[in-house]
Amino acid sequence: MTIGCKQRISDVLRIYTDNNNNNNNNNNNNNNNINISLALKLTKADREDVKSFINRLEFDSTNQTLEKLIEDLFAKLNVAENELKSLLIDLQETMENKLDRDEMEQLREWLEKRFKSINKRLNSFTHDTSPTRQITDDAAGLKRSLMQHYHCISCDRPLEVALSQEYLGSYPADSRGFPMNKSIRPYTTFDLESLRHQIQT
Repeated sequence: MTIGCKQRISDVLRIYTDNNNNNNNNNNNNNNNINISLALKLTKADREDVKSFINRLEFDSTNQTLEKLIEDLFAKLNVAENELKSLLIDLQETMENKLDRDEMEQLREWLEKRFKSINKRLNSFTHDTSPTRQITDDAAGLKRSLMQHYHCISCDRPLEVALSQEYLGSYPADSRGFPMNKSIRPYTTFDLESLRHQIQT
């Protein structure tokens, strides 16, 4: 290699290193510029945030008004609770007074009369030994000839009704009754079966 060649190579290397240094400086400058712009934006954002903040006096006054409102609400709730308690006590007293009124006396008298009438009915059922008397337990239907006591539908009060001989003799006396033998075919009426029975005898 000649000295001229070496000189050229060293010049090219120097230019290349200078360019690299310039590029590095430019990159550093760009990074610095980006950092500076970010810092400026952050300070602007912080200033806007600071503008929206309230000062200590406003904060304290707002807290005091809120505290006063809450205390007023609690006071109103206490007053309402005391009123409700007094109303409940008054209601209990009036209910106790109503139970001592004449209505309870009337109810007691009615119950005593009802118990006496039930006692009389029980005694009459236990002392009665006639063979025609039947004690029914809320039967669906009753024979009129066996029934001597009626009860009112609405109040279940016992009614004494005397049955005359007209009612006892008004029923038809049919001693035949229902047929005892049954045919294979179903029969249509009782008269048809009675005709067959008369023909057979």
